Amino acid sequence: MGSNRLSVFYRERNLHGRTIRAVTITPEDLNGTHTLGNIWQLLEEKLNFTTSLTVYSGRTWGRQKNGNWTGLIGVLQRGEADVGLSTALVTLERSQAVDFSLPLLYSSFCVYIREPGSLEMEWSNFVQPLSSSLWLAVALCVLASAAYVWLLGHVAGACLPAAYEQHSLTNAFYLMFGVFCQQGHSLNGLHPACRMVYLFAYLTAVVVYTAYCAANISFVAVDRTQLPFTDLAGLLADGRYRLTTLSGSDVPTLFKTSAEPVLRTIYKKLIKPNEASLPKTQEDGLQETCMKHTAFMMPCQSAKALLSKIHCSTLALPSRYFRVVGAMVFPKNSTHRRIINQ
Repeated sequence: MGSNRLSVFYRERNLHGRTIRAVTITPEDLNGTHTLGNIWQLLEEKLNFTTSLTVYSGRTWGRQKNGNWTGLIGVLQRGEADVGLSTALVTLERSQAVDFSLPLLYSSFCVYIREPGSLEMEWSNFVQPLSSSLWLAVALCVLASAAYVWLLGHVAGACLPAAYEQHSLTNAFYLMFGVFCQQGHSLNGLHPACRMVYLFAYLTAVVVYTAYCAANISFVAVDRTQLPFTDLAGLLADGRYRLTTLSGSDVPTLFKTSAEPVLRTIYKKLIKPNEASLPKTQEDGLQETCMKHTAFMMPCQSAKALLSKIHCSTLALPSRYFRVVGAMVFPKNSTHRRIINQ
């Protein structure tokens, strides 16, 4: 018996040029740059078989209806193909209709958005180099200097340059505001006490101006990419973004059946209303992130080979979700699955 089992094993390891009917919804995964394509080419060489490949026109995994599946899972369930050459997520629901190969992928899902501009021109950019407390201190310094000049004018005589015809608090404020804006003034004929106030104001203005210039140069020179949010809860709270994922994938179901209320709310508000118009391919989904306020969710590992093809700079949020296992798909009790898994 042992010898017979060995002979059967070695005979099955050579399929003698047999043609295996394969169906896929991701033909881009079967070229030489993807792991699945490399694995299948190696299997063809080692097990001596050829592949008759068909791209499923619906390009969806399908859903269960009354015990029967639509999409690519349905094709395999009906025995119309020998293997599904796409990395499918292993789920309990699917495993009741088809079998899976040994795991090819351990991954989690990432949310991709267009990288925000590092320097979006806004008026607030001009005040961000200094803190709000420092700006308040500068304003108080201007007001205090103006009030001091005005008071000295009543005690020591002329404290405003000759260009100012009237000695008033308003003119004193305009004068000090000009000082902090690096505007020069003639101080000839003014009382020494008033000159000391001007000296203090000019020195303070130079220090503040120098500090502002240094901080502003650093602020502009350093890349400060600020994400609008860092997780799905933030995406939901933001209210501007729509969330998409691959059409026909299990991601909507993962959201719908999640134990976390936030994820169920995201399904109701962001995914369900647009479920009929989800992108057909992962590349299309990533391309859609180039549109304003669009986020796309997909396996993190699968995105690495696609990001270079996207027309804009796209990045993943720090948080990851739904730890999953990916594998090839076979009809139930498939002999090919047993041979390939060996």
